[in-house]
Amino acid sequence: MTATVKTMVFPMVLLKLVDWLLYQFLGNSCYRAAMKVINHGFFLKNTSIKSSSSSHQIPLYPSVTKCNLHGRKSQTLVCDIHGCLLRSESFFPYFMLVAFEGGSIFRAFLLLLSCPLLLVLDYELKLRVMIFITFCGLRLEDMDYVSRAVLPKFYLENLNFHVFEVLDSVGSKVVFTSVPRVMVDGFLKEYLNVDSVKGTELHTVGHYFSGLVSSSGLLIKHRALKDLFGEKRPDIGIGTSSFHDHLLISLCKEAYVINKEESKSSANSVMPREKYPKPLVFHDGRLAFFPTPFATLAMFLWIPVGLVLAIFRLFVGICLPYKMGHFLRHFQWCKYQNQRLCTIKIPKW
Repeated sequence: MTATVKTMVFPMVLLKLVDWLLYQFLGNSCYRAAMKVINHGFFLKNTSIKSSSSSHQIPLYPSVTKCNLHGRKSQTLVCDIHGCLLRSESFFPYFMLVAFEGGSIFRAFLLLLSCPLLLVLDYELKLRVMIFITFCGLRLEDMDYVSRAVLPKFYLENLNFHVFEVLDSVGSKVVFTSVPRVMVDGFLKEYLNVDSVKGTELHTVGHYFSGLVSSSGLLIKHRALKDLFGEKRPDIGIGTSSFHDHLLISLCKEAYVINKEESKSSANSVMPREKYPKPLVFHDGRLAFFPTPFATLAMFLWIPVGLVLAIFRLFVGICLPYKMGHFLRHFQWCKYQNQRLCTIKIPKW
């Protein structure tokens, strides 16, 4: 009797699981992708009407550049790191850094292959997919190493200078973010002196990440703010023009937004190296470039060519006679000296 019940229950559970997957990934995702296509440029008449109407709209909150920086040492500021403290709108490159530096080149390649799928998913599903690929089976020690020795360089290079000035002018700083807390906690507390970081917590099994989000789910910023502050309202809130950020900063006494067009056109939003809150002494990463999807694709396309060149150089170094190698090194040194002498500026008397 029990065997027949099991054989009847298993197909029903399998059918429900398949139905849920089809609904989530095909139904919802295709609908959202179609809405994105409609809203972003294939119906020129609608976009022109929207752009003309939005250009005459009065912004709900002032720009962060309008914030007064004086006399705020006793005040509290809340913001997000994604799209607010960092100028880059996408968090994919930072997941790629964790996958490549903390995991392996195969994990990074798998994350790159997921890019077409990420384009049609909404923000929550996109974040969950990147978290699973990046953290599934990753050791806690490796993540700790990446957060201390690799990520700070890229965070500092992408800091929004206007937001950093406001952050530096206040006494208490709290960051709410839906990205994994382990990716940003060390940098925010060590380099920006943030008092508290509230982010998405990840599920662990022993000394490894399972790739899943904890039972609390992805962090919802305005709910986390209410849980932390209660009835008390923070003094300053900074966010983007997104709906969730508006919910967050609406709970603050003063609210400011990041003007994306202004920050892109102005070079003043770039953080100067001499203004770093803490000198970047050590960077132990293998990637020296910011791994956007296109830059990462170029890297993987170059690997076969680079491997052939490395083997060729090794073969030449082994098989080339010593005297011939000594002659070539001497010839190259003389050529370098001639170039250096040509570039020396002779002072005018």
